Amino acid sequence: MTDPEELTPEESLRLIARERAAVTDRQRGTMLLYYLPWGLTWFLAFGLFTLDQGPGTDGPWVDLPDALPLVVLFTLMAVAVAITIGTAAREASQVGGDSNRRGAMYGVSWALAFGTVFPILGRIAEHLPDDQQGLLFGAVSVALTGVFYLAGAAIWLDWSLLVLGGWLLVVNLAGVLAGPGWHSLVISVAGGGALIVAGLVAPAAARRAGE
Repeated sequence: MTDPEELTPEESLRLIARERAAVTDRQRGTMLLYYLPWGLTWFLAFGLFTLDQGPGTDGPWVDLPDALPLVVLFTLMAVAVAITIGTAAREASQVGGDSNRRGAMYGVSWALAFGTVFPILGRIAEHLPDDQQGLLFGAVSVALTGVFYLAGAAIWLDWSLLVLGGWLLVVNLAGVLAGPGWHSLVISVAGGGALIVAGLVAPAAARRAGE
């Protein structure tokens, strides 16, 4: 094995490039564990909200127990949060330096944003009809997610995050303009579906890059 001190400048640069590529490929592979749980959560939970509310003013499509959509949403969110934290902790143990610190600060920012915005929305929502309350919480949640993906794109110079974040913001706006019920349908299919596709595509992209 070549002694690192004996490497030429060109060999050192190639070694650094290979190590960076390996880290990037490993991170793309773990994106399945970031995207897929949340994609399934959005697809299933917002799908139930769609069935329970029904797009438009024709009433619900399916007569569901009142608490079922919320119970499913919070249960799946708890599972998704646990998977996300576990994946982030495993990555942090493998990557040090600035990348580790950026990831930690990024994760804390998510927690602070969602942990503080929901009490604020709760004060506002109590003055709104039930269907508008659901629209408010859903729209702000998706908007925050989209903005954080855009921020992640700027931090890690990742075009896939930029595209995904921009897509979520656009479909979220379209759902809000369409109104309650329609918003849940749009986020279930176009939002949750986009996260599922992103989770499935990222590992394939990493494998192609390594070939």
